[in-house]
Amino acid sequence: MAHKWSIEKKLTKFRNSDVHDPIDVDYDPAAGEHRPATLVFATERSLDAIKEALKQRRTAIYTQDRLIGEEQYLKPLYEASIEVLTSEVELQGRVRNRIFIRNSSEVPLYLESAGSVVDISVPERLTLDAGSTTVMVIRAISADISAERDVEIPFTVSNFLIAPSKGLPVKLMLKVKFTPAQR
Repeated sequence: MAHKWSIEKKLTKFRNSDVHDPIDVDYDPAAGEHRPATLVFATERSLDAIKEALKQRRTAIYTQDRLIGEEQYLKPLYEASIEVLTSEVELQGRVRNRIFIRNSSEVPLYLESAGSVVDISVPERLTLDAGSTTVMVIRAISADISAERDVEIPFTVSNFLIAPSKGLPVKLMLKVKFTPAQR
């Protein structure tokens, strides 16, 4: 409700905690818990720059492994966090192949399929753990394809919310060489 209201009223997004005890009393860092925070996208490290960013609504909320903010601020965070280590792949027949994806951020990324991909089977859901490399398994849908092309795999980052219940739309880019199955 607060997210929807902040969009409708064009309000700066804030999230904090009212913790008076040591932080470890309310949050368990060893279990991956963290206190809520407001990210401020200032142009420099100064009070004037922070004040200007707050007035211009250049903020995002970080709470419970979610980022909540405008797409223009969340998309660069996502793009800076992700690296497709296997950006070129050969799919022979219907044999599965692996794509390695690195998430260098401190936040896990929960990807959900945002549509089908021509000629390729991809997972419906994929979790990219924080600071880890994840394997995504793909395969060609047909064993008889012979082609080489760039492929966009559409996903939604369900824990990067750009509107209430609306995740950030993203695409993983691959160069795929399809070769028919050996007979």
